[in-house]
Amino acid sequence: LAFGVGRWTAGDDFDARLSVPMNATEHAPGATALIRVGERDASRNWMLELDVSGLPELPPDGYYVLWLAKDGEYAATCGTFSVGEGETTVRMTVSYRLSDYDAWVITAHSQDDEDPPWLLRAGI
Repeated sequence: LAFGVGRWTAGDDFDARLSVPMNATEHAPGATALIRVGERDASRNWMLELDVSGLPELPPDGYYVLWLAKDGEYAATCGTFSVGEGETTVRMTVSYRLSDYDAWVITAHSQDDEDPPWLLRAGI
């Protein structure tokens, strides 16, 4: 009962330590995104909140992936998400040491594309 009451009365505020705007690539020129990095949770995972809009429409089996990259290569996935019309906000957690990577990247995944292009990018 205490958990339920606490969950019900808790606000949806996200306390960001760092905000990282992402830059659109030529593959998604109208897209925008902002990654907010919060505190570590009780399990030592970084809390993330991603606001994204303007991504291209995907086939029904498609989804987007937020990656960490190193030296221009995919290195670790942060999570997958779908988008609706307008702005979409997604919360994720990751356990990685962020300083081991040099970029955040968003790509689209579908069965038709084995090497998806980077749609949005930001340095870490």
